[in-house]
This record gives sequence, structure tokens and C-alpha cells, in this order.
Amino acid sequence: MTAPNRRRSFVADGKVLFSYKLVWLLAIVNLALFGVFAYTALPAMMSGDASQIGLGNLYLLGLVTTLLTLSCVGLAIYSVVQWHRLLGAAYRIQTSIREVHTAFRNDEKWTAVRLREGDQLVPLAEEVNELVSALAAGEQS
Repeated sequence: MTAPNRRRSFVADGKVLFSYKLVWLLAIVNLALFGVFAYTALPAMMSGDASQIGLGNLYLLGLVTTLLTLSCVGLAIYSVVQWHRLLGAAYRIQTSIREVHTAFRNDEKWTAVRLREGDQLVPLAEEVNELVSALAAGEQS
């Protein structure tokens, strides 16, 4: 496997990319809906003439407000989940490297880096495990 392909498979997880694109698509749709609302309803609201606003524009205002609120809540939840998957994996790899270092200094058996299902950085954890295995094999010989 060549280096560019390997980097791409390490960085780009299909499910994460799909959800990332979906969040951006929803944000663009919400922005478009707000633009339609601003173009149709805001001039009438700014003029102070309530008779020009119309019931359809009020429904549109409610729809846009609801969609913006839901998409903000969804984006916040998505962000927390993705950060948890990334930072939890990074923390686990860091603590595992410290444990391996201590185990090598004390001539103890080390444990492999294990991540939860769905965590990011799984390829990095596998590379760390291979590196530690190679170091252990070199030290034993």
C-alpha cells in the first residue's frame, strides 16, 4: 500500500465523513430557508405593517426557527460524540504508552492498546501495538 492511500484510509472513516457532510448539508439548507424567510417576511415586518406579513410567513418563521434550533442541538450532540470518540481514544493511547514504558523498565508484561468500538484512531493504536511488539521481540533476542 502506498503512503498516500495509507494516509487517506487512516484519516477518512466513511461513517464519520458521511455524518460530517450531512451536518454541513443541514446547515446549508437551514441557511437557505432563513434566506427565503428574510427575503419574504422581514421587509414587511420592518415596515411595521402587520397586514403585509401574512400567515404563510409566520408559518415559515416558525419552521425556520424550529429547524435552526433542532439543527443546533443536533450539531452540539454530534460534536460531543465525535470529540468523545477522538479524545477518549487519544487519552487511552497515551495511558497505554505510559503503561508500556513502565512495563519495559520493570521487565513486566505489557498489555496491548485496546480502544472501544467506534473510536477514532484505531489504526494508530494498531501501529503502537506493532511497534511495542517489535521492541519486545528485539529486547528478548
